[in-house]
Amino acid sequence: MSKLLENILSLLLSPLIILNVLGSFVSIIWLLILGQWKLVIAGFISGFLFQFAYTLPALIHISLGLLVYKFAEKRQKFLAVSVAFINIAAINFINLLWVFIIY
Repeated sequence: MSKLLENILSLLLSPLIILNVLGSFVSIIWLLILGQWKLVIAGFISGFLFQFAYTLPALIHISLGLLVYKFAEKRQKFLAVSVAFINIAAINFINLLWVFIIY
């Protein structure tokens, strides 16, 4: 059953991945045709800067994940769930903040 599910998912995901990759090329070409050079350059710059801007929050996210693991290992379920919730909320807030900054 799991092999069947794996095959179905790979069949469904392959076209989506191809469309996602081709969509970015089509949008860049379309913006260049329309003369929107600023948007293309801003997109490249923001894509490049995101890698550096996201590093510090990702390190915090990883360290909190290790803390969750230690609490779970010591069977302190309440602390593990509490820190995990804070961890997920923080990383989602950072992603939301980045979207607001970009758009």
